[in-house]
Amino acid sequence: MELAYIYDESFDGLLTALFEARGSEPMPDKICGIDEFESDLFCDKKIIKTDKQSALKAINLISNEISIDAMHNIFYAFLASSGSHGKIIYDYFRLGLEKKRRIDRFLQDERVIALHRLRDKLHIERHRLLGLIRFQKVENGFYYAKIEPDNNVVGLIAPHFSKRLRE
Repeated sequence: MELAYIYDESFDGLLTALFEARGSEPMPDKICGIDEFESDLFCDKKIIKTDKQSALKAINLISNEISIDAMHNIFYAFLASSGSHGKIIYDYFRLGLEKKRRIDRFLQDERVIALHRLRDKLHIERHRLLGLIRFQKVENGFYYAKIEPDNNVVGLIAPHFSKRLRE
């Protein structure tokens, strides 16, 4: 029977699930956000409660045992809008535990390709928005730009504009 870990859609929740998956026997077959999970007759599920300490341990584990680049890749893949990013990240994480620092050299591996696609999707939109967004000054000296990003890039582009639009 298949085992799925279900987390609360937060990045800390995902990291907690990754950390718990590493040390569990048997390891889960997939990790899904609560909105991503589709109930299945032949799938046991375990709800993972977000724990900041476990999330920090996961960051250290990924950064030290796999690589800083892998940690960045996982974060950017998490921000990319996808119906299956939990599974893609988990597959990449499991491969990273096996291949360690060489993980991103396995460019022919479908798990690496899938994660890099999500990461690149986010990078492309971020770059595009940095070049296209135009702000207008509105009442009380505030700046406003109407955007509808496909991915969760606002947090990534905000520092750029806060530096440029200081008065």
